[in-house]
Amino acid sequence: MLGNPALTQLESSLKSLAILSFVVVASPTWCQTLSLADALSQARANRGTVRAAELGVERARFESSARASNPPARLGMGWSNRPGLGATDQDLFLSQPIDAFGRGAAARQVGEAEVSLAEVERLEVLLRLQTDVLVAYFSAVAAARSSAVSDQISELVESLYRATVRKYEEGKVPETQVVRVGIERDRSRQAAEVERARLRASHQRLAGVVGASSPVGSVPADVRLPAVKSENVDRRPDLGVLLARVRLLEAGAKSHARSGTPEVELQGLRTPWAEGRADFGARLQMSWPVFDTKRRRQEAAALRTGLEAAKAQYQDAKNITVAELRAVTTEVASAEARVRSLSAVRDAARGLVERSQRGYTEGFGTLLDVLEATRSLREIEQELAGAILDQDLAEVARYAATGTLIEGTR
Repeated sequence: MLGNPALTQLESSLKSLAILSFVVVASPTWCQTLSLADALSQARANRGTVRAAELGVERARFESSARASNPPARLGMGWSNRPGLGATDQDLFLSQPIDAFGRGAAARQVGEAEVSLAEVERLEVLLRLQTDVLVAYFSAVAAARSSAVSDQISELVESLYRATVRKYEEGKVPETQVVRVGIERDRSRQAAEVERARLRASHQRLAGVVGASSPVGSVPADVRLPAVKSENVDRRPDLGVLLARVRLLEAGAKSHARSGTPEVELQGLRTPWAEGRADFGARLQMSWPVFDTKRRRQEAAALRTGLEAAKAQYQDAKNITVAELRAVTTEVASAEARVRSLSAVRDAARGLVERSQRGYTEGFGTLLDVLEATRSLREIEQELAGAILDQDLAEVARYAATGTLIEGTR
């Protein structure tokens, strides 16, 4: 019986499934395999949100440079048709403001804080982009695993169908068994086609996330995301944004305090036009605001209140992220344990299929035993593929929770 070609092919299909459970059957529309590093690099190069964030940093640097610039000198010139009307010694003058009380330094600190905020916002965009790419990529990887398993199961049932037909033609089994395995064959074909459609859809979603205008390639079914080594949430860009806003408000409060200091100008003057002889001299001029009707005090109070609120928001967000990281770590551990457990169950199911298939070919087992074992193996393989996806997505969540950027995204 084991020399029957159809039964030999059935055994070969079963062995192929045991060896090839994580091999992708690539669609012919995909010309090359897209690695995880390439997906991240393409997303960073193609996505407009990254370019917008980089331009935001560049804009902040320009503004910071403008804030750090010294105030310009002013050249004034005037003339009156009557000597006693209007300015006299300011008919011609050159005035240069002098930063004698640290106004410029305070303004530079505000500019530097704005640059820091823009840079952290850029990292926040990169982390969101990385999370989107990782979710789409490992969803495609899971679809590749499921498609490969469905194709292998379909091939196994097809071999079983041919073996049953051969046994029916030899008068060893009734026609009802051919009908029964034929139904199972059609179901396995439909399941395989559904998984191939899901695989194509996952590739299309991945192409959209990385910003590709055309298919970018298949994905390997055996890729796994390395575990995050750091458990520190201080690198999270969203926390960095809140902390940068705190520092920006601190710099703004300092700049506001400096704005109440005197303004100092060094002036170069010429004698009025009305005097026939031109004479030149210098003058040091100081001025400061008085009687501002509590405006400065109200502005200072508003800055202090905003700073206190920003600090409270940062601390609250940090507490939440610490708790989130603990929860994500628990989910990762649970997912790893589930994958290990299902892998052992899968191995046992493969052994059951082998034994039931051997019993059927040797005449002391039933077709129902083989079909039930095959159906159970298919369900377990699909459940295992889903568990591996859950583990990968839990690890993606831990990357996001710790603010860890993979090299291709930086």
